[in-house]
Amino acid sequence: VYDKTKHVITQAQTVWALSKLYTSAKPDLFPQVTEGQRAEWLKLARAGGLFLHAHSINRNNGRVYSTLNQDGSPNTDQE
Repeated sequence: VYDKTKHVITQAQTVWALSKLYTSAKPDLFPQVTEGQRAEWLKLARAGGLFLHAHSINRNNGRVYSTLNQDGSPNTDQE
């Protein structure tokens, strides 16, 4: 892995994309999509959303960090 930094905007875009896949790619419209795939997309979207809610907001001032370390802690240069 080249860069272990988590960019919050990219994380949020991924959550949105997975959520959109779950709500839009229904098997009756896309027969190649299985309910198992949809369930996995929803699981990943929820996990990403929970991660962002838990780690991306500065609880002291309410602002959103732009980047996080791999463990979810904010980069120290953003305080």
